[in-house]
Amino acid sequence: MRKTISRLTTFIFILALAEYFGHRADPIIFVPPSQILIAFWGILTTGVLIKALVSSTVTLLIGFIVGAVPGIALGLLIGRYTMVDRIFSPYVSALYATPLVALVPLVIIWFGIGLTGKILYVALWVIFPILINTSMGVRQVDSQLLEVGKSFGATESKIFLHIIWPYTIPYIISSLRLAIGRGIVGLIVAEMSLRLTGLGGLLMVYSASLSTDVVLSLLLILMCFAAGFTELVKILDRVITPWRNNLED
Repeated sequence: MRKTISRLTTFIFILALAEYFGHRADPIIFVPPSQILIAFWGILTTGVLIKALVSSTVTLLIGFIVGAVPGIALGLLIGRYTMVDRIFSPYVSALYATPLVALVPLVIIWFGIGLTGKILYVALWVIFPILINTSMGVRQVDSQLLEVGKSFGATESKIFLHIIWPYTIPYIISSLRLAIGRGIVGLIVAEMSLRLTGLGGLLMVYSASLSTDVVLSLLLILMCFAAGFTELVKILDRVITPWRNNLED
């Protein structure tokens, strides 16, 4: 209760300050929360916001899956097998260090400016944190557990299923949380740089017309959008690893 009251008090104080200074600032630079709320209601009732949210959600979900599945699979292989690590690690390190914004022209040339290009660009932002954290989780598996499994005649598939996979799941879940943030960054860059669609497209359109109230409302929506997907990952964590929640309780 004390934590809730302190958070609510801080929130109301920030809103009051923003309202006070918003009425005295240049409307091109900053607007009060009341005007932001009016702008939000305007784009909501016209249907523009719903259409943009649907477009961004579809692109993010598909791109996230396209990046996460190979990221987990390759991370497991790199962490488990030294030969695979030697082959792929230099390329993974080089691509991870490359500014992904610089790859936008290649994405446009190879895949176009439509949905396919945006999905693959989001997948590029998603795959590397998942791959790296998954491989790190595999390397942290207790060697004694692996030795016990081998001594009891466990096959490689059973070692993966019953030892490596449960041990690596916390690392995978953590990487999914990191990847959500990176995926949303990639989504907005793709929607701004390829075809102007979704939330990123709305940001570009309304910023070009100097509609600060709409831009601020879209930024707040984007924050809620990111928070919502992060909560989905937390729910996924509770469903996949119920034993961890029992230990925490």
